[in-house]
Amino acid sequence: MFDRMDPERLRRSYEADGLLTSAYDLAKVDIIPELRRDIPMYQMEIRRNRSQGLFRVPYILTQAIITAAHDENILRVVRAILGTDELIMWGPNIQVGTPNEAGLWHTDIESWLWSTITVVVGLRGCSEDNATLCIPHSQRLPVQPWAIADNTKSAAVLEAAQALDQRCHEIRTFEGFQNGRFYLFNAKCWHTGLEGKSGDRELLFLHYDKAANPRIPYMKDYEERSWFDFPATYIKVDAEKSFEVEHALYSVEGKDYVGAVPPNSRM
Repeated sequence: MFDRMDPERLRRSYEADGLLTSAYDLAKVDIIPELRRDIPMYQMEIRRNRSQGLFRVPYILTQAIITAAHDENILRVVRAILGTDELIMWGPNIQVGTPNEAGLWHTDIESWLWSTITVVVGLRGCSEDNATLCIPHSQRLPVQPWAIADNTKSAAVLEAAQALDQRCHEIRTFEGFQNGRFYLFNAKCWHTGLEGKSGDRELLFLHYDKAANPRIPYMKDYEERSWFDFPATYIKVDAEKSFEVEHALYSVEGKDYVGAVPPNSRM
């Protein structure tokens, strides 16, 4: 399958839609048991943050996650989209079920503020029926779904998106998603999880960016929109190659997560 891929076609499709609608096989699925053994560590860190009144996602690196981040098939697609071999992977995260408010239509804060590719890997309990729902083309919309529509209702969100851009005329999921497969999207797209169908589904989230771009800072608290002055956890991909990683942080000054709310909005 991957041998027949046209990198330019993949890049154009991703840039137009904000996602690739097919799921793809991992090159090596034997990493999945090791990744699942990391889940208790993530859950413990989530509980620790909550006990301190902190609302953020823990990003933890383990050997299994580093191995998964170098999966040959993931990198083929990411390199085709970004047009470079010089990558970093940041923000590794394993989630069970539908975390936080992911069952509401939203965009991810970091993806709204900076360009990044989100890769979702199915570990357990995964199917096409419980993959993320996205509205193609919505990554270009100037506002959040919750700012102009009832983001608990898919029909209302789709109507609002289409009113802003006629190309936003459908809700798509990721065809063929299951355990041992992955999909990619720009999490600036309006998207949601299916809370009622997620159950104890287990997912690995990886994020990729060009190594030449500044680092994305680590979010301190999502509710307060506050950031640390150091980057979110990241690694070089293809560390054996000789290239410089940009260590400077992206600025968070003047960043507006809501966007320009259109006139006659439904807020």
